[in-house]
Amino acid sequence: MRNALLLALLCASALTGCTTFKMTAPDSMVVLNEPEYSNYQWRSTTPDGVILAVKVIEQSKEEGKNPSATLDFWTEAIRLRLRTQSGYALTEEADVTAKTGEKGKQLRFGRDDNGTPHVYWVTLFRTKRFVHVVEAGGKRDLFEKQQKAIEAAIADYEVVQ
Repeated sequence: MRNALLLALLCASALTGCTTFKMTAPDSMVVLNEPEYSNYQWRSTTPDGVILAVKVIEQSKEEGKNPSATLDFWTEAIRLRLRTQSGYALTEEADVTAKTGEKGKQLRFGRDDNGTPHVYWVTLFRTKRFVHVVEAGGKRDLFEKQQKAIEAAIADYEVVQ
């Protein structure tokens, strides 16, 4: 009995961390094994460094603790942080929908780093308990070669509840 309970607890804890989303890497990318200390739950890359990654941030479980932490709140927080503290220029903003129907927001940024243009996208989906942050970026010329595949992967993103 004790072994069955322990097994059930281990399975439940493993599922808790692994079942909040489903993401498929484009064929041109390989999925990386993220170390435990990483901020990312999932990350992939092309050989030349274009990345696609997912962070899932758990909000307070306490009922009513973060009622104002809406999708608009997180969108504005990202927009301000990247523009005012990281030197990115917002080039485009769009409403998006996950494959599973959750409404989200995509922010597209650009920035020059030592004369080399870079692209950085942040796509947000918010559920009652989690904020899903899908990031994509790289040198602009390399990113543009992968753009359609990245757009398709983000459109195929699934929020698992």
